[in-house]
Amino acid sequence: MSRVASTQGSVTVRVPAKVNVQLAVGGARPDGFHDLANVFLAVGLYDEVTVAPADSLRVTCEGPDAARVPLDRTNLAARAVEKLAERYGRRADVHVHIAKDIPVAGGMAGGSADGAGALVAADALWGTRAPREELL
Repeated sequence: MSRVASTQGSVTVRVPAKVNVQLAVGGARPDGFHDLANVFLAVGLYDEVTVAPADSLRVTCEGPDAARVPLDRTNLAARAVEKLAERYGRRADVHVHIAKDIPVAGGMAGGSADGAGALVAADALWGTRAPREELL
């Protein structure tokens, strides 16, 4: 993930798609879940997530699969921004715009990448300087 631009009141972050090249499932643990070992590879498909001040939280999307992206509070980018705002005692009054090139529901973690990008962009926009461990 890299910051693309920080211009007059907005921050844009470029986030990569990923593919799973290895998934190993271990035995069941006492809690019923299994340990997993994953190997991921970032690929040359990216979304760009822009966060800018607004009167209320709003999500927009453009790109080939834009019609399949939820624009309400079920969107992972919106949820991420809301959680960061809640953590730092502020309102999530931002416009999150997603320029989408990562296929929706293609198993390439596009929604998760957009959520992470929105966190990084909102953190930079608001100057909260959240520790990396907290953003994760």
